[in-house]
Amino acid sequence: MAFKDVPPIENYKVFIDTAFKRAQKINSRNQKDRQLNKIDLVKEYVIARLIKIMNTYPNIDELDPFYKELFKQTLEYADIKKSLGGVAWALKKVTFFHKQYSIKLKKTHADEPKRLNSLRTEFYGRINSIVKQIKDNLTILEASRKVFSQFPTIKTAMNTVCIIGFPNVGKTTLLFKLTGSKPDIKPYAFTTKGINISYMENIQLLDTPGTLNREVSNKIELVSELAIKYLANSFVFVFDPTLELGKQITLYNKIKKLDKPVLVYVSKTDVQEDVSEFKKYKPLSLVELKKELELIQPQ
Repeated sequence: MAFKDVPPIENYKVFIDTAFKRAQKINSRNQKDRQLNKIDLVKEYVIARLIKIMNTYPNIDELDPFYKELFKQTLEYADIKKSLGGVAWALKKVTFFHKQYSIKLKKTHADEPKRLNSLRTEFYGRINSIVKQIKDNLTILEASRKVFSQFPTIKTAMNTVCIIGFPNVGKTTLLFKLTGSKPDIKPYAFTTKGINISYMENIQLLDTPGTLNREVSNKIELVSELAIKYLANSFVFVFDPTLELGKQITLYNKIKKLDKPVLVYVSKTDVQEDVSEFKKYKPLSLVELKKELELIQPQ
């Protein structure tokens, strides 16, 4: 799903004030009809907003494993579940009190304006109290939305090739050379780095940040690990001859242990022509790499 399309969740005060202001505009000579119409409008507005939250907010349990884990490890899953439960509770309460006060208003005689107005005021108080009780839930859901709205839109059912290598080895440049289009760079709320996505005819190319160094626990590493675990069908490992070879080999060996196909590419050969030390890894030229990737069949 496109997480960025989930609409913002209003502050509870804005939420309830808007409902009451809209109802205030209702005018009718018949006092009973006026008060009934007002509580109807408030109920309909509040219910519509609550239902919209329930219907548009991601159901984490039904997400693809990659996104499910991304949610659980970057957000407070238990708090989100509890907050959505609060919204569901408020839905039931608003419906219950609307029915209750509709009956009371209908039973009240039309020539009792004070009684009619008092019942409508009581209903407003009930609704305000209900929404106020879930204000922290709404705040939690909105804060979480701001984070997951920046998650990348990845086609989890598509053949995916993860391009692996240390920072600044030329992965983004390689994406451009392979696809001929500028990668779709998706920044995260929790890191200054991003994830690059490009496509060839049958595959999705994913450049994830990080170096899989489990000694350093951070969100950048998390994205890489989840993408590799749940999305990658194969890998392109990019060696950079201008960087220290030992650490690159350590990372390469970690990828090989995953028992998935690994294609090797050496970048920056225009800067350092002697790349003989990489021959044992059977590096491919750009043309050869592209041909290998084109042979990947759709899932």
